[in-house]
Amino acid sequence: MYVSKLHNRYPLEYFDKNCNSLLCAECKLGEHADHDVADLNVAADAAKGRIEEHEKNVSAYRISHQAYLESISKAINDTKKTSSDLKQAIRHTFHSLRTQLDQRERERELTIDLENLENQKQQELSNLHSEQVTSDNESERYKCTSDYIETVLRYASNWDFLTLEISVQDATEKYLTSLPTDSYGAPATTFNTIGLDKLKSDISEFGSISANGSDQDNATQTDGSHLINDEGK
Repeated sequence: MYVSKLHNRYPLEYFDKNCNSLLCAECKLGEHADHDVADLNVAADAAKGRIEEHEKNVSAYRISHQAYLESISKAINDTKKTSSDLKQAIRHTFHSLRTQLDQRERERELTIDLENLENQKQQELSNLHSEQVTSDNESERYKCTSDYIETVLRYASNWDFLTLEISVQDATEKYLTSLPTDSYGAPATTFNTIGLDKLKSDISEFGSISANGSDQDNATQTDGSHLINDEGK
C-alpha cells in the first residue's frame, strides 16, 4: 500500500480505495480528487467489521468440524461394537452347529465368512482412523486461522486491518469451501441367521436310520457316493 510523502506536515486522515493508499488532506484535494476516498477511521472500521465477520464464520465452521470429528469417533466405537457383536453371534452359531455338523464343511465356510467379515471391519476401522487423522489436521489448521484472526482483531492497527483483510478473506473462503458434512455414519452390518432353525432340523434328520435298518433316504449321497452300512462294505 502506498503512503503519500508529498505532504508530510499533514496527518494521513484518508484512504484512497482506487490507489490503495493513505492520503493527507492536500492529496485528497489534489491529484486524488476524483478517486474513491474515505475517512481513514471509517474505512478501517469497515475493514475490521468484515474481518470480524470472517472470524465468526471460521469459528462457526470450526465448531461444526469438531462435531464432525466427534461423529467419526462415534462411528469408530459403533463399528468396533458391531464387529464384536457379530463375532459373538457367529461364535454362538458355531457352538450351536458344531455338535450337529461334527466339524463338517459348513463350519469351514462359516469360518471363511468370519475371516472376510473381520477383514472388512478392519478395513473400515483403518479408513475411519485415516479420516480421523485427516480431520484432526484440518481442525488444527482451522484453529490456527481462527487464532490468527483473533490476534489481528486484538492487536492490529488501522493500517493492518486494511492490509490483512484480503488474506484473511482468502483463508476463510478456502476453509469454508472444504468443510465436510456434519457427521460421519458408520456402515451397518448384520449377521443373517435366517434359516438357522431349519438348518438344524435338516442336520438332525440327515443320515438317520429307520426302524427296519435301511437307509431313511435310499437316494442320499455324500460327495457323490451312496451311503452304505457296515455290513454292505
